[in-house]
Amino acid sequence: MTKDGWKSLLPTISGIQCILTFVLALFQGQLKVIGMNDGIVLVVGITASLLWWKLKSPTVTNMMLQLGITIGFIPTFQSVWMRPQSEIALCWFLWTVSFVFQTTVVIQRWKEQKRDLVYPINCLWLHLAVALLALR
Repeated sequence: MTKDGWKSLLPTISGIQCILTFVLALFQGQLKVIGMNDGIVLVVGITASLLWWKLKSPTVTNMMLQLGITIGFIPTFQSVWMRPQSEIALCWFLWTVSFVFQTTVVIQRWKEQKRDLVYPINCLWLHLAVALLALR
């Protein structure tokens, strides 16, 4: 969306890690039946891909993906609310810090495009919320 490699570095690394995690789970037989939230996220992701293909609008695709990311956090919020010890707060704080750094990079390379802040700020608050819930 930004055509800026530095701004795209963290989302690219995160995407690669998600793919590697999926492949690892696939080969270890750890995949489970897709639940309702996962199904919604899958539909949002496919819809975002189709919209990008049809409209060639990275901004529309990014906004759709932010919806998917947010919905994807719902089961994590639920589980950590019920059992705070189910997540390691330090890991979530470290991920939060990585999104603080990405937000800082976006601001330092600012080109008056507010849309560039949507992903890092969305992920920053989502990860921070899990970290804080895990501390309870």
